[in-house]
Amino acid sequence: TKLIQHPRQITSNPCSNSRVEVIGARATPPAFDEHISLMSLPGAFGTTLETLPGGPAYLRADPALTAAWAERLGPRTRPRVGLVWSGSPHQVNDRNRSAPLADLLPVLSENLDWISLQKDVREADLPVLAANPRLRDVRAGLTDFAETAALMDNLDLVISVCTAPAHLAGALGRPCWVMLAFNADWRWFQGRDDSPWYPAARLFRQPAPGAWGDVADQVRQALAADRHLSN
Repeated sequence: TKLIQHPRQITSNPCSNSRVEVIGARATPPAFDEHISLMSLPGAFGTTLETLPGGPAYLRADPALTAAWAERLGPRTRPRVGLVWSGSPHQVNDRNRSAPLADLLPVLSENLDWISLQKDVREADLPVLAANPRLRDVRAGLTDFAETAALMDNLDLVISVCTAPAHLAGALGRPCWVMLAFNADWRWFQGRDDSPWYPAARLFRQPAPGAWGDVADQVRQALAADRHLSN
């Protein structure tokens, strides 16, 4: 039996199984025996919370790009933390899952080197970003996920709302703190501060709809308590 998958974007995975053939979205598929939606595979496999496949990482950044970002960032003098505060405005739940940058400013402690992982900055956030040079704006270099992954390889921690960079950090096995809306996506489950998908992830949840200030306070306290980041 041959399984054919049609992803919208192909990302090289050095850990991929050689029995899986990846076909581009515009390519003509070869003959196949069965077809199944990617999101239906857990049901077909009988996957449960206890049997979720996973591990510390299943993607790796390009070493050459990682080295280039290390040179671009310069000498490391303090722990480096990347921040993502918004996702695509076209996502159906974006008004809940994305945060105004101004609401997260209390997180920016002075003893850390803050790097913006935000590829697209919304108009309302531009003056806030410009007024806070402590958060380094490197969006010109974030041309694709390969560049973002390489930058993450140079960071000690990624802090992100529920958007693609959070999942990228999880797939890379990078420490990631995910800031979640009150009505978070189903993949983060409920009532837990960890993720079975990403062992290195830690979840911070809104106690009420729109309460990004409370999430920022949770993250700020966690940063102060983390001995690897507070010294």
